[in-house]
Amino acid sequence: MPRRPLQALVYAVLIGVAPLTAFAAPASHLASPAVFHQEEWVQNANGEWVPAETWTDPATDPASPDQTWVDPAVGGAWSDPSAIDTWEDSTATSTWVDPNATDTWVDPNAADETWSDPAVADSGTDPAADGSWTQPEFSGFTMPGLTPDNLTDTVLADVDAFWAEEFAARGVSYYAADIVPVSDTMSTSCGPFGPYDNPAAFCPLEDAIYYSVPLSSDVTSQVGDFAWITVLAHEWGHHVQLLMNIEPTMSMERELQADCFAGAYAQRALLNGFLQEGDVTEAVVMNIMGGDPVELSETAQGAHGSSDYRVTAFMQGYFNGANVCFENPSAGA
Repeated sequence: MPRRPLQALVYAVLIGVAPLTAFAAPASHLASPAVFHQEEWVQNANGEWVPAETWTDPATDPASPDQTWVDPAVGGAWSDPSAIDTWEDSTATSTWVDPNATDTWVDPNAADETWSDPAVADSGTDPAADGSWTQPEFSGFTMPGLTPDNLTDTVLADVDAFWAEEFAARGVSYYAADIVPVSDTMSTSCGPFGPYDNPAAFCPLEDAIYYSVPLSSDVTSQVGDFAWITVLAHEWGHHVQLLMNIEPTMSMERELQADCFAGAYAQRALLNGFLQEGDVTEAVVMNIMGGDPVELSETAQGAHGSSDYRVTAFMQGYFNGANVCFENPSAGA
């Protein structure tokens, strides 16, 4: 790759290995008399001041018009620009290759198609494109009759149906929890609940789930629809605990079991074909966001468990179903 004369000048001045006149562009190709430079004096062995050793600019020496200089910045020889019009860096190649790049990479949105790596080819073209290609959007959680307006009611009905089947398989009587949407702060048997206190909460004294109408929209739009469904399935898990007379000694165990129950419902949704790509990720993100701060003790009242514990508990239910949640209430710890 040719190095610009100005860059070579900067390199040489910084390193101090070549006289400035050697980098000047030639005024003409006519040979000029040799120029001698004697700009400093030195002391000899006897202490006498004598002229410093002179040097000759080979560019102006008619006897050696093709002498070459060494560019110390690159370690390669270049021709004297005063003798010929141009010089080349002998250590440079005409092309470069990105050492971190492979020859091809796969467009994840195209089936069995590859891209050319612009680092090793002259151009790259999206073989999946036809001039009007756009990034496809992921579909949200889906089930028959589901719309954005009836998401909460429709999903809770399916959660209810799931647990009715589970209880029937165990020969235990079952009924649904009460559902109360909250748009303004209201009094409950468990204390006041406001629309911005929590996305949802279960009141065991009323066997009811209170959920925030505005926060349900926020969670759905900012994290995803299945993140909100995971919140609802978690609170319904507390209703399951009440019906089964499950009373963990630690608050954290109670919450982790509810996370596991939410994962068990996610497994049912998967088996029914309701889950879409990204839904489980939304549930994991929601559990991470709901993890306790590190300074909160695991034995503290109201502790839900760390982000790691909560994600693990949810995935236990997702992979193994409700049985593991009953067998190991603190599945995530």
